[in-house]
Amino acid sequence: MTHYAKGYQGEELVARSIGRLGLKVIYVGGAVKYTIDGPTFFCSDLLVYGYGRSFFVQVKHKEVRRKYGDTGLEEYQYNNLLKHQSNTGLSTLLLFTDKSGQIYGHWVVELHRLISCQHPDPRAWNKEDECWMIYFHRNLLQDYRVLLESHIPQPSQTNLKLEELFWDVKS
Repeated sequence: MTHYAKGYQGEELVARSIGRLGLKVIYVGGAVKYTIDGPTFFCSDLLVYGYGRSFFVQVKHKEVRRKYGDTGLEEYQYNNLLKHQSNTGLSTLLLFTDKSGQIYGHWVVELHRLISCQHPDPRAWNKEDECWMIYFHRNLLQDYRVLLESHIPQPSQTNLKLEELFWDVKS
C-alpha cells in the first residue's frame, strides 16, 4: 500500500469515527491551499464542526515505534500545524491511528509538553526519510473521544426548542 493510500485510509477511519459522535466532517485533503489574495497557508486533513464549534484535524496513519513506544511526524509538518492554528484561530487536533484501529492524539497547543526526546534536542533524525522528526510517547496521547468531550455538549445542554433559536419576527 502506498503512503498516500495508507494516509487516506487513516483519514477515512478518523472522519467516520468523529462523525459517529454527532460532528460533521469535511475532507479538506491536507495539501497547501491558497487564499483569495495569494498567500498560502497549510491546511489540515479534516475540518470538523458541530455544536457551535469548529476545528481542524491532521491525521497520521502509522505504527508506534516498538523500540521507543512513541509515534510522530515530520518536524516541518509539526511547525506547519502550529502556524496553521495561529493563522486560522481555530484549534487543531493531531490524531494518529495504526493497524490496531485505535485513534489517539492531542490538541496541537498541548503537543510541546509531550515531545518524547527533550534533551538536548527535541528532534530526531529519520534516516529512512532523511528528515527531522518530532515524536510523542504513545502513553501520553489520549483517545480521540476523551479529547473531543469538551466539544460535544451533554444531552441536558441540547434540549433547546427550535423556536428558541430564532427571533420572533412578528413582534
